[in-house]
Amino acid sequence: MYKPGEALKPSAFHKKLAKVMADMLSAVDELAGDLALELETLMASGSTTVDEPRESERGNEQAVAQVKVVRSLPNYALAADTNGQRGLIPALVVRDLLVKEGRIEAGDFIDVDDYLAVGDELDVAVVEADDALIFHPAALPAAGKQ
Repeated sequence: MYKPGEALKPSAFHKKLAKVMADMLSAVDELAGDLALELETLMASGSTTVDEPRESERGNEQAVAQVKVVRSLPNYALAADTNGQRGLIPALVVRDLLVKEGRIEAGDFIDVDDYLAVGDELDVAVVEADDALIFHPAALPAAGKQ
């Protein structure tokens, strides 16, 4: 019920709780944007997995190359080959490889940085997309999350 009088002042607890909730909403918003981009990419390619390159990428795949991870984030890793060319290792590629290796279930969510660390060296297949190089690792380091 409404009681006339002075307005309640937020306590330190209320301020902390408001900050935590705002941070959570921001994280959810960012994840929703990332998910929308991944789904849009999958829908545009007409594929539901990342194993097969799009028609526009077929024939662009090169021999296996050696790369070193230079940055690892939850949604992707950035790696550089011996020539200094940089490319992305998307979360979908890492997840599909983890499923293939039997380390996770098909519907599990992952953070790439749980499985790839800066300095990891990988053998990858290089796929030249329209605007970027995409690296598809042949295997992941065993030191990642089990």
